[in-house]
Amino acid sequence: MIHGKFLHFCNISRFEPQERNPEGETHEDWGFFSYDGNRKRIVLRQFFIEGFVIRYVLASEDESEGRMVFVSEDVENAPPGFRARYIITRASSDRFEEVFEIANPGADFSELIRNNWTRDQP
Repeated sequence: MIHGKFLHFCNISRFEPQERNPEGETHEDWGFFSYDGNRKRIVLRQFFIEGFVIRYVLASEDESEGRMVFVSEDVENAPPGFRARYIITRASSDRFEEVFEIANPGADFSELIRNNWTRDQP
């Protein structure tokens, strides 16, 4: 939390070497949640090491399931019409699941990454 206004996360994902990517890969992204008082909506901005920046808006929320679905409003450094969807589900008080889906122009969403977050203990 930054001054009670923004919630920040940092994600590092390591992918083991495989046939299509023999060197493996380390992916990093940072995210910032904020509240847009003008629209009365939660907004997520996510910055990727690959140079993409995605601005999402909270599209749906199910408190009983602990699930929030964010849909992209803007994707910097991607082809026009490219879309992303980011789904966060609370598994426990210290663990969350993320699902990152993408859609090329004119296509449906397809899952790209499914990960688990674990809360750092101070």
